[in-house]
Amino acid sequence: MNAQKTSTITLTAVAALTGALLQAQNIPYRAAITGGGSRDEGKCTVEVVVDTAAEVQVRGDTAYLRTLRGQPAEWRRFQCNTPMPANPAGLRFQGIDGRGRQQLISTNPIVVRLEDRDNGREGYTFDLIWQTNGQFGGQYGNAPYGIGAPGGGSQPDNRGNDNRG
Repeated sequence: MNAQKTSTITLTAVAALTGALLQAQNIPYRAAITGGGSRDEGKCTVEVVVDTAAEVQVRGDTAYLRTLRGQPAEWRRFQCNTPMPANPAGLRFQGIDGRGRQQLISTNPIVVRLEDRDNGREGYTFDLIWQTNGQFGGQYGNAPYGIGAPGGGSQPDNRGNDNRG
């Protein structure tokens, strides 16, 4: 095989591997903690943009976005009135917006899968609501899948069991 063909094959393999690694990344995002709301109920609102499929995992005041298929998913907003506790009592999932399917697939850890089978990117919004029993905040010691201790990310821009599709 000549050097030019070998070089082209190598570059193609590197590009494919890089794309696969980027899709497997967990992108952390720290919540804007707003306070307020009911003393007996915690709530987080998540807004992301998805092309094909992604998952969001929430732990305390940090969430992780992982692209499963399609173009890289993007964060728009992650806002909570209090950090989510490690084992939220009475957890409820409510899909708010998005043309595809939204599904709570795990409660320990909390993972929501978003699937958009139509062409192009689409914004998805969902709420996670739980009982606080008057106790706001709480520790969350478990690390997200494939990542060390929670942290990092950036503050959202604060713009202001549902199966759609």
